[in-house]
Amino acid sequence: NTDKRAPAILFFYGNGETLETVRQSGAFDEMMGLGCPFLALEYPGYGGLPGSPSQKSLVGNAEKALEWWRERHPRRQVVLIGWSLGAAVAVQTASKHPVEGLICLSPFSRLDEAAREHYPGWMVWLLLWDRYDSMEAAKAIHCPSLVMHGDRDELIPPAQGQQLADALGCSFVPIPGAGHNDALSRCWKQIGQFSRAAGK
Repeated sequence: NTDKRAPAILFFYGNGETLETVRQSGAFDEMMGLGCPFLALEYPGYGGLPGSPSQKSLVGNAEKALEWWRERHPRRQVVLIGWSLGAAVAVQTASKHPVEGLICLSPFSRLDEAAREHYPGWMVWLLLWDRYDSMEAAKAIHCPSLVMHGDRDELIPPAQGQQLADALGCSFVPIPGAGHNDALSRCWKQIGQFSRAAGK
């Protein structure tokens, strides 16, 4: 059951996931427990869907989903929630379309900066086409925002989450003891509190 006054959640998962793996993790059960209606997207090229994953295709689908929701529920406020790669998709979407709230979990500042933590710079320059420049996109975002990041994240340094929070002008909340893959499971209380506040 959902609260008619609660905002809708549009959720974007991280790289290497699918809607099925997110379901198996219990994330959808957690979202249902918030009392907020939610919509989660499968990305092109993920989960058996046709198409190729790219910044253009992922963000384009996110924009279509937001438009679809607004057309059917024009009075329902919307909070975008993105985890890892999904945070970058959410940031790009929020920079182009007004929403009532934005939550970024384990985000990177820019995709190439995250990649340089693990690969030589020349390889990143040569092979990485998409940039997902969240720092630049943040300049166009004016809704209430929240950034959370596991303080033991070895894939995306927490410092990048702090940089994005600074660019958004919002709170940065470290998740004690969390790495990259388990951060989502540890922050549902904060997600619920923020989402309901953003929807008022």
